[in-house]
Amino acid sequence: ETWHPHASLLVNCAGITRDNWISKMDITKQWDNVIDVNLRATFLTCRYFLDEDRVEALFPKGATSATDVAVGSNSASIVNVGSVVSEQGNMGQVNYAASK
Repeated sequence: ETWHPHASLLVNCAGITRDNWISKMDITKQWDNVIDVNLRATFLTCRYFLDEDRVEALFPKGATSATDVAVGSNSASIVNVGSVVSEQGNMGQVNYAASK
């Protein structure tokens, strides 16, 4: 399956929390679950959005800098929504802060 060729915008804004003290945090149910949804899913969605056809259109062969990148109808944007928690953490949200 390939991404729709006319999609020009991807917005990643998914985020879950599984709060607990770090000393009591379950690695699978709390840490991995938050990292998988908030971080891994963002990476995979970006990767899927930037399939080989889109990358070839955006970055012509031989492109070595941002000034070489095609613009206009071949442009695309990715918006990854973060959280203030990534800069100023909350108690019990070490997993969430790391993922944002």
